[in-house]
Amino acid sequence: MNLNSILAVSDLSPAGNHAIDRAAMLAVEHDAVLRLMYAAAPDHSLVDAAARLRQMAEQTSQRFGVTVQAVSRTAEAIEQLAEEARFDDLLVISHRREPLLSAFFRGARTERLTRLCRCPVLVTKLEAKKRYGRILVAVDFTDTSKALANLAFGLDPDAEVELFHAINTRDEAKLRSAEATEHAIKAYRDRTRFQAHERMSWLTDSSDARRNRVMSAVGRGDPARQAAVQ
Repeated sequence: MNLNSILAVSDLSPAGNHAIDRAAMLAVEHDAVLRLMYAAAPDHSLVDAAARLRQMAEQTSQRFGVTVQAVSRTAEAIEQLAEEARFDDLLVISHRREPLLSAFFRGARTERLTRLCRCPVLVTKLEAKKRYGRILVAVDFTDTSKALANLAFGLDPDAEVELFHAINTRDEAKLRSAEATEHAIKAYRDRTRFQAHERMSWLTDSSDARRNRVMSAVGRGDPARQAAVQ
C-alpha cells in the first residue's frame, strides 16, 4: 500500500486531535502529505476554527517533520467530508459517541462514511503515542478480505499482523435442533475448522509480506464479538 495523501479530520478537541497525531505518524512512515480538515462537534462549533486549524497544521509539521496543509472548507456534513477525501489515499477520524436515537435513524457516522468514501477509513480511539506494533484483521475469505489484509500489511512495515476468522456456529445450532448425533456435529466442527485454516493459507501465501510477521487464528462464535475478544 502506498499512501501519498492522508486526510485527518478533527473537531480540534484533545480527543479529536488523536486522529491528527496518528495520521502524522503514518505520513512520516509513508512520506505522505498530511491534510487537516475541521469538522465541528455536534454540540459545539469553534468561532476561530480556521485560524486554529492553520496553527495546528504548523505545529504538526514542526513536530513530525512532514508536509501539512490546512483545508479551508469545513465539513458540516458527512457528504462534504467524503467529497473532500475523494482524492486521498486514507481518511483518519476520531471515534465519537453518538446519541442512540440519531444513530438509529441515520446510521453511525463511521458506517455512513465507509459507504460514501472511496478510500479506507481509519478510526482512532486512543492517544497516538507510538507506531502500531500489532494489527488484527478480521477476515471472511472473500476478495474484500484479501484487499483488507494487504492494506494491513502495508499500513506499517514493521508491525505484526494477525489474521483472524470466527466460524459462525449458526449451522452447528441447526444440526443440534435437527437432533444430529454428537459424532456428526463433531465431524462438522472439525471439517469447518480445517477448511478455515486452509483458506487462511490462501490469504497469507498470496501476500508479499514477510511470513515471520504474519500470524493467523481461528475462533468460534459471533464474528463481531469474537474479533473484539481477540
